Amino acid sequence: MSRPRALENIRVVDFSWVRAGPWATRWLGAFGAEIIKIEWPENERGRLPSSTTPQDLEVNLNTSGNFNDTNVNKKSLSLNVRSAKGLEIVKRLIGVSDIVIENFSSRVLQKWGLGYEEMRRIKPDIVYVSMSGYGHTGRHHHYTTFGPVAQAVSGLTYLSGLPDQPPAGWGWSYMDDTGGMYGAMCALTGLYHRNMTGQGQHIDLSQMVSSVPLVGAALLDFTVNGRGRAGPAIRPATGRIGPARRCSTTTAGRRWRRIMPIAPTPASIMTGA
Repeated sequence: MSRPRALENIRVVDFSWVRAGPWATRWLGAFGAEIIKIEWPENERGRLPSSTTPQDLEVNLNTSGNFNDTNVNKKSLSLNVRSAKGLEIVKRLIGVSDIVIENFSSRVLQKWGLGYEEMRRIKPDIVYVSMSGYGHTGRHHHYTTFGPVAQAVSGLTYLSGLPDQPPAGWGWSYMDDTGGMYGAMCALTGLYHRNMTGQGQHIDLSQMVSSVPLVGAALLDFTVNGRGRAGPAIRPATGRIGPARRCSTTTAGRRWRRIMPIAPTPASIMTGA
């Protein structure tokens, strides 16, 4: 008999799309929550067109490797919430759920008539996690964004790369994955608060603001020591070979040993000393 998982009997209404939001609900599902993804499949980025469909499989709505990896452990409901019937259905669903999570800009759910006040009227102890780029308040709250923009605005991109070189960037949409993890933690925190107090809440998670703690050491160095990026920068997991600037590393021992003879890297890296 399988052991119960941490979030069994927790139901999540998932309006999220693209990466950060779906990554959050992916992990809530891994902990046992019932995730019901509200979607319009032909408009879901990551489904079509797909460059991650395995060979010899037809490219269709259900064969995108990227989409299926991001949305594993989820149920799906195709729904037009801009229609009266669709809105009625989703309100009934919220009424029997524990968490609502989305990663639109601050305007979207309000336009649908599904702001926090309406959700709270439907289900007083609902935990609502919004994962917009700039939060639901402030002068930029209506902007849309994604991971690389949040990284740049927070200063994270500026700190990437090697000292005395231009910022290298992160290569991948780092704050979409990391932002998704923050989203999952916010949902867990909201559940804990509800269990302790009986009260729901709106957790307003800004993707940009959640990037700022990741540059904390640099902010402290600048405010205390007056040093900017000319000092030690955050180095990606890279080496340096000949005239090339960067070379991605790998943890696969056989490949790593092939690289080592031509890389001017201290021998201690090989031994882990």
